[in-house]
Amino acid sequence: IEFSPTARTCLLNSFILASQRCQPSQLTLLARKCLPKTIDWALGGRIDSDIRHPLCIAAALQMTFVLVTRSKSLDVLENGSGQTRKDWVRRTHKWSLAAIKGVVTSDSPYAISSMRLAALKLILALVSIDQNVFSENGGCLSPSEIVETFSVLRGAANVDEEPAMRKLACHILEAIQKY
Repeated sequence: IEFSPTARTCLLNSFILASQRCQPSQLTLLARKCLPKTIDWALGGRIDSDIRHPLCIAAALQMTFVLVTRSKSLDVLENGSGQTRKDWVRRTHKWSLAAIKGVVTSDSPYAISSMRLAALKLILALVSIDQNVFSENGGCLSPSEIVETFSVLRGAANVDEEPAMRKLACHILEAIQKY
């Protein structure tokens, strides 16, 4: 069954609400049921005006952000599928950076902006939580991935055409440089 971008966005927004309202003890279960399929779907092709519409990607990024930040752990990205938490964190990081870079074939500036802002928020959560556990578990992101993150954030902070992107990227750079 194929759903329209509007229907997919509504479904993902429902998952966001569920993520915000479910009991903390249920976050991991919800994440392990939703996130692997969502991330696989998002990374399964390029962002376009149909299957991977920017508003759908924005909602998926926001759902991931809510689950990661509410749990305060990257463990919600581990799903028992044979891939490690590190693998899922790295895939989520890759997805977020691709969304920030915003190479999109869509004619909706609002949708693209929403997607890129949601990706910035998720990057902040991933890097902050990953660097907090760095001293304990060695972190999931490699030094080259951290360097790439800083490069993308600096580009967004300095030359992005959207003022909201520049402002948020500047705040994120300031925040993660403390780690």
